[in-house]
Amino acid sequence: MADFDARVAEWVRQAAEELQRDLGRLGAHALPTTVVHGDFAPWNVHYEGGRLASVIDFGLTHLDSRPYELAIARTYRAPEAVEGYCDELARHGWPLDDLERAAIAPVYRAFRVDMAMWQLDHGRRTGVYDLAMIERQLVRTGTSQPRR
Repeated sequence: MADFDARVAEWVRQAAEELQRDLGRLGAHALPTTVVHGDFAPWNVHYEGGRLASVIDFGLTHLDSRPYELAIARTYRAPEAVEGYCDELARHGWPLDDLERAAIAPVYRAFRVDMAMWQLDHGRRTGVYDLAMIERQLVRTGTSQPRR
């Protein structure tokens, strides 16, 4: 178990450092913020007759960037949702700018580091670690697993 713990800790550290560098090079500090839903997912967006009827569940609404809204929407499950989101914003006169588009992938990876950190913190507080979930999150960061 100690070997696994050390490997996971190193993996998280490497992923966080890579993302900090990537986001810094990108200039992500300049991303504009807006109110984001925070749980933008199919079960919270309802359509009737092909038209938007309602958006529900605003419990995670906060100020953040539009790329973060896409990251938290778990668009890896449906990558076409990113282009659909971008197309709709452009159609309504509020297109993502070049920085926002460039930030989508690294912000998604940062979201995954955050999810792994949440799992680690939860384990620290409860004594129960979901190691499979932590590894799944770290795999999605794109950072290579440290060698044993």
